[in-house]
Amino acid sequence: MSYYEKNGVKNENYFLNKENLIALWQEASSSYRGNVINNDFSYSQIVNSDWPNRLWFNRKLSVGLLHKVKDVSNGNSFIYPYWEDDGEDSSLFFEKEGFTLKFTQIGMSLKVSSLFSEDKEFELRLVQSSKEAQIWSKLFKGSFGYEINSDVVHQTVHSICYYIAYSKGDAVGTALVYKTEGAYGVHSVGVTPLYRRKGVAEKIMKILLNRAYKKEESLVTLQASEMGKGLYLKLGFKEDFVIRNYILTT
Repeated sequence: MSYYEKNGVKNENYFLNKENLIALWQEASSSYRGNVINNDFSYSQIVNSDWPNRLWFNRKLSVGLLHKVKDVSNGNSFIYPYWEDDGEDSSLFFEKEGFTLKFTQIGMSLKVSSLFSEDKEFELRLVQSSKEAQIWSKLFKGSFGYEINSDVVHQTVHSICYYIAYSKGDAVGTALVYKTEGAYGVHSVGVTPLYRRKGVAEKIMKILLNRAYKKEESLVTLQASEMGKGLYLKLGFKEDFVIRNYILTT
């Protein structure tokens, strides 16, 4: 079984997308000495934070590996992402060991080839100050229902680009961009409840895609929810893989 090839063709976008996401978790945790890497699995953790707190596997899944993970995870609230092979379903394997599927994401990518039209009354402002970090954190929690602490945001503004979306002067949503070699990773595109179903997420994405195009970034990557996937398909993204995210319940 291979997670990297489909019909004998290497899926480079899989590598670039996955590496970007993991590097983001590690960058966010680095100031807190929260990164652990070994041959079996790795994790990025910030104590007393909802994010990133991810543990992922570095070798083929097995009962023994899951037992090791459970030993390390005692008392820690990790999410366990598992990148699925084409057509694979890992749920029964995890469920037998006391893990529950929390949510599913679709890894998507786009090579931007032209500019999109932008709403001139809509803008993205880069977070730079402590006060802006607090605004971003509050908007993010309102959009996603969990928190990325403003201290985490402020600690990492020099390496991670956090954006606040403004519509006619009102703060309405968030976005995050993290660049790695070969990938312009878009994350945390969120809209507060009052401004949903008004095209805000699409406006955010068009600005970010235009910036990627102008900077000659070759590939934009993201991880979409099932609900949000339609927007990204509309913008030209293609589906590359599935991530099943588990939590340990027993």
